Amino acid sequence: MTLSKEEIREVVAKTMLFHSLSDEARAAVVDCAEARDFAADEVVVEEGCAVTGLALMVSGSVRVFTTGMRGEHLELKVLNAGAYFGEVGFLNKMPATATVAGLEAGTLVLFPSAALDSVIVPFPQVRKVLERLALRRAEDTIEKTLK
Repeated sequence: MTLSKEEIREVVAKTMLFHSLSDEARAAVVDCAEARDFAADEVVVEEGCAVTGLALMVSGSVRVFTTGMRGEHLELKVLNAGAYFGEVGFLNKMPATATVAGLEAGTLVLFPSAALDSVIVPFPQVRKVLERLALRRAEDTIEKTLK
């Protein structure tokens, strides 16, 4: 299900992350966004690889997992429509800290890092929301890794 720019605009308008943006900034976010379909079992993001941007789930579901201390896969979370991922790599300009793979086929909207950076710089509240989410996810990952 490929999304039109109008459908992406509707998705962005409903996302709490972008509520604090002006209409002009929100339009810029939509302009840089790309819709992408994924299949069940398809690797969307691979741990250790470059993060290309922030992704927002529109439909379907993905599982997020990392490699444990003994090389095993540690399931971290299942994300469904409305969730987003890639915030750690986006904020810190570092490789992906986990693998994200399709659980149920769906669609996501990708906001490329460079374009998103230029749009949200004047809106520190967006960065703060991402930082809080990244911190919570990091704490959750550490807890699951140490078990």
